[in-house]
Amino acid sequence: MLRQMQHPDYSITDFQAYLEQCRDDLNAARKKGHYFVNKLLMDYGKTLGTFPDIWKSKSNQVRGCSTNVYLNITLVEDRVFISGHSDAELVKGQLAILINGLNRLETNVIINHVEGLLLDFISNTQVRFSMTVNRTHSLGTLFKFIRSRVTELSGK
Repeated sequence: MLRQMQHPDYSITDFQAYLEQCRDDLNAARKKGHYFVNKLLMDYGKTLGTFPDIWKSKSNQVRGCSTNVYLNITLVEDRVFISGHSDAELVKGQLAILINGLNRLETNVIINHVEGLLLDFISNTQVRFSMTVNRTHSLGTLFKFIRSRVTELSGK
């Protein structure tokens, strides 16, 4: 089950271990069948918590998604903190994978080092992260929004 790293020195190494655990969980669910993958993603989505309506603004809306997706991103002492919401349960699960993994990473790590690990995760996870053609690159679209906003907020 999806777990969030809690220690204050959370690093790219921890993020990589987190993605490996998610990959193993998703691949194990896939072997049981599509229903189990969807259930696991919905369970992941339940870890997101509440997302205040005030954060559902145009500037926080991820464009290019076929459902309403919002991400609120803040920086505290050069560490990134993300909250997210989607109207679609499976997309919430995808958001949870990213948010729970990226929260507390330093800005330069997200800007410069995460993309390759995510691409590796997507190619080595034997689960399609999209149910429709519009969602073919959903994790990539979500990450690009996050990286762009982190870059903007950090001034890097």
